[in-house]
Amino acid sequence: MNSILKSNAVVAFPDEDYDPYDERFLKRGLKYWEAINLLLRGFLGTGLLLLPEAFRFSGILVGIVDLIIVSIFVTYTYHLMLKSRLQLCKMLRVPRLYYPEVMQIGFKFGPGCLKFFSPIMGICVDVLCIINQLNQLCAYLWHMASDLERVFETWYGKGFPHSSYVLILGPYLVILMCVKDMKVYARFAVVSNILSLVSICFMIYHMVQDLPNFTLLPPATEFSTHILFFVPALFAIQSIPVTSTIELNYLKGQYFLSMPGLLCQAYGLLTVLCFIIALIGYWRYEDGIKMLTLNLDISHWEVQAAVILFFLGMYISYGLQGHIGLYVLWEHYLSLWINPPWEYVKPIIEYFIRISVFVVLPVVIIIYLRTGLPLFLAVHGICHSFLGIIFPALLEISVIWPSQKFGACYYIFFKDITIVVIGILVLIVSVYHGQRFFSNQLNGTW
Repeated sequence: MNSILKSNAVVAFPDEDYDPYDERFLKRGLKYWEAINLLLRGFLGTGLLLLPEAFRFSGILVGIVDLIIVSIFVTYTYHLMLKSRLQLCKMLRVPRLYYPEVMQIGFKFGPGCLKFFSPIMGICVDVLCIINQLNQLCAYLWHMASDLERVFETWYGKGFPHSSYVLILGPYLVILMCVKDMKVYARFAVVSNILSLVSICFMIYHMVQDLPNFTLLPPATEFSTHILFFVPALFAIQSIPVTSTIELNYLKGQYFLSMPGLLCQAYGLLTVLCFIIALIGYWRYEDGIKMLTLNLDISHWEVQAAVILFFLGMYISYGLQGHIGLYVLWEHYLSLWINPPWEYVKPIIEYFIRISVFVVLPVVIIIYLRTGLPLFLAVHGICHSFLGIIFPALLEISVIWPSQKFGACYYIFFKDITIVVIGILVLIVSVYHGQRFFSNQLNGTW
């Protein structure tokens, strides 16, 4: 952790004359096109293809409204966290703070009940970030293996167990996890995004050829089913560790949160894309919808092209998802604990961690669990309820607490408490989703 965490200096009000962005000297910072490509790449994955199934839980009309609300809400909570981080940087007159540092320092400014948790907040954020990124890697790996399995069986008329494709992919993922430079990942992201978008065009071309009557789709569903919409929806449009890292490495950070800044532009594009995929996918397959690539008739050339291109797009971006978790694990902990007598040994240990934790471990998890996406959705929802909803709201309360500038009738305070309650509800729904998965696994019905 940064040495700032050990400081006892407490400054109650931000120094408005101090601009953290002017003090961020980035040798290899991200340009606009690199940053927005990395942001979009963080979202163009498995979650996007699950959104039609989310509409099955909510109904077509309610799903459209829900998707817009969730997109606005997630963008707002990101703004909340990044804006509070900026205020803390001004208070402490430092150019940058990482998310774990922000939570640990921020809670020191808050009410007594939050100050009590300050010493452990950094570790909590790090653990949740690592679990979240490992969970994303598992989802990516499961998805890629499933696509490879379908294509192989179509071309050759027979296939192997799903675990065989997972093992086949493992060595190729090692290559991507050995890349260290974020700017290299930005170039990968451009290629990956192009492949994914072309793939989506092929999917849409195939689906619109045989659309059923739109009026037959249910506009809404029962509440007990509707609440499950939010688990895949958040999985599709949430990636706060990636977003936080990109903001810190963006050369023009002051434009990241502006209106319409880079974050709003990326989420605007993402929302439009999610809307198109979710609407057409659910319209085409109705209640039979699963993950979109599993519904498409792979005997058609355009579907085969779509599946292969999406597979390649996910493969190229695998390293980006792993890089964030690796940075937290290595820079915050292992590099501080591991002090070998020979200097050349430390990089070897780092590469060993890259491969063993972020390639071998996901492979073992997928093979051992032999499961699909429901468990990964539940884990992601649990992590996001804290990282992307509860923590940003509590952070804003803590940062404003010394000045008590909560606005008329303490509206900011009550607004943040409402966000915390929403986060707790997301946590409960995610746990319920995971419990349903395990129950159905035991009964053999999932």
